[in-house]
Amino acid sequence: MEKKPITIRPATPDDAPIIASALTMALGLETMKLYCGENYQSVLEELARAENTQYSYRNALVAEVDGTTAGAIVGYDGARLHELRKPTLRLIQERTGQTFAGVEDETNPDEFYLDSLGVLPAYRNRGIGSRLLAALRDKAFAEGHKRAGLLVDFENPQAEHLYHTLGFKRIEARNLFGHRMWHLQAENTHQPTDRMTLDHVALYVNDLEATRQFFTHYFGASANEMYHNPRTGLKTYFLTFGNGARLEIMSRPDMQDTPKHPMRTGFIHISFCVGGKEQVDRLTEQLRTDGYAVLSGPRTTGDGYYESCIEGPEGNLIEISA
Repeated sequence: MEKKPITIRPATPDDAPIIASALTMALGLETMKLYCGENYQSVLEELARAENTQYSYRNALVAEVDGTTAGAIVGYDGARLHELRKPTLRLIQERTGQTFAGVEDETNPDEFYLDSLGVLPAYRNRGIGSRLLAALRDKAFAEGHKRAGLLVDFENPQAEHLYHTLGFKRIEARNLFGHRMWHLQAENTHQPTDRMTLDHVALYVNDLEATRQFFTHYFGASANEMYHNPRTGLKTYFLTFGNGARLEIMSRPDMQDTPKHPMRTGFIHISFCVGGKEQVDRLTEQLRTDGYAVLSGPRTTGDGYYESCIEGPEGNLIEISA
């Protein structure tokens, strides 16, 4: 069965229903009914549409599969917890009469807090949850936060394993809503230094959307909102990959499209490390099946790399390595 493209994007007020569903999936139906009443969905949607709550759309990213919302994640600067919590609890009290005395702090001022994550059942086991987590973690790091934090229930080792694969480590145990939780953090390993660093590379393409879908579908990139300059016709996306590397893809009406010889001078390929040999073989075969030309490999090169090379969108070469 053909895999549908997955897109991660900033949420809008219209995404309130999926944000509310993600909160319920993350915190549990009984907890939501306890604190937000039987009409919990409408209360949560109101919180998501608001501008200044913990669960505002402004603090959320949404995953789409072939244009349909499939999941969401909410997070914010831990230093703003009490600022954001006040209007959140006030709105819940106004709608339900519920009061909140002695609610524990779930985050610290020195971290960006990944509050709640949820993926609809029909879209699970496709890597969407890890994509959402990585995207919001990387967004926080790009904004200069030194670390990202989250909580996971003692009784959910499967989720904790996922978080470990994304760089999160146990810091301490905490209580929240009567549950014992592990507090995990991931450190930003790309803090500003005095050394120059390579920020991103850029690629002009004819079909901007097809190129975006190629990198989000096969290589797990998350895309920002498209930038459009009406005066020049320039349209661009920044694509961010799992280790923070960025690729800018661009298109404009006055481009010159010349033939791309595989032995041309200049920038020649983009290389992705996908894990081990098995992952190289699997992704290469998937791309071959989907109609992309495999130019070499998979093979072990003379200098010891296990890799393949495929012709990606519009003749641009993609190297896949272990």
